[in-house]
Amino acid sequence: MAQSSFKQIFGLTTWLWISLSIVTVLFFLLSNVTKEIEFRSTIIFMTVFLASFLLLLVLGQFSGRVKSGIAGQNGVTFFFMQDITKEKLVYVPVGLVGVLGASFLAVSLDFQYSALLGIFLSGIIMLYAFFRTNSILIPILIHGIYNSIVVVARSGLTQSSFLAEAPISVPEVAISISGLSQLASEIIFQNVLVATSEEMFKILIIAFIIVSVKGSFNDSGITKYVAGVFAVAVWAIFHLIQAL
Repeated sequence: MAQSSFKQIFGLTTWLWISLSIVTVLFFLLSNVTKEIEFRSTIIFMTVFLASFLLLLVLGQFSGRVKSGIAGQNGVTFFFMQDITKEKLVYVPVGLVGVLGASFLAVSLDFQYSALLGIFLSGIIMLYAFFRTNSILIPILIHGIYNSIVVVARSGLTQSSFLAEAPISVPEVAISISGLSQLASEIIFQNVLVATSEEMFKILIIAFIIVSVKGSFNDSGITKYVAGVFAVAVWAIFHLIQAL
């Protein structure tokens, strides 16, 4: 019972993911310190990840607006750090199908802003999954799996031209380690670094807006939803710029 309470209050699975991600990235960095471009790319994503998380910790320390009480417990946790459960994991395949559908729609429409539409819709789908679960690991898994599928398609292992040319841009770090193929290394990085850093950045924007307008994540109002849509819009614009 005590262990269950600890997991519910402190978001143990989220902390484990963050710790695993940091250790993995540092291990790869130490093995590729002489590769200037790849090293810098990794440092950029790592900086976004750590800066977002540290700022969230600061916001949580000085504002209860981004903390959420847990029913039946005396403690509180950040609004994005609830542990994953079997029920919450259902949103991963559902969200993944939705993101693939958004990408397919963007390819099918093929107009001037179809890429922006596909990116924005995919972000809204992951945002919905997050709001239903209050666990950042759910959109991270959706994001990471989608990116991995696109990376595999680009590698030529599949015959899917749709995924290889998907308008939802997937930034490749192109860093590897001895004993692992370039593809395997890229898949690891898409999950523990790229997806994690981008989702953490979106959560930071949501938290910043909630605190700025003196709202609360626990309110029944629309503050968190407006903040979420704005975070997705910023993320979509960054992706579109990169894609262009």
